[in-house]
Amino acid sequence: MSLNGLIRQSLEMIEELVAMPFQVARKIWPGDNNSATGQVIHRAAGLGEGLATMPVKAFRELFEDDRQQTPPSS
Repeated sequence: MSLNGLIRQSLEMIEELVAMPFQVARKIWPGDNNSATGQVIHRAAGLGEGLATMPVKAFRELFEDDRQQTPPSS
């Protein structure tokens, strides 16, 4: 596996780790449509997850394509 592949895999694990508390909050809190609090918790957890994982996703995109990292052969 290339170095980019290892970095990409590590960043994916970090992304999952960062998102986990928000996913747990959404699963634990009842998501019924009758409760305004439940709706707020689910929306806030989704937003928090997106904001928390955004920097990791942006950094991971640098290593997404191995072809971009190799200079063109001439």
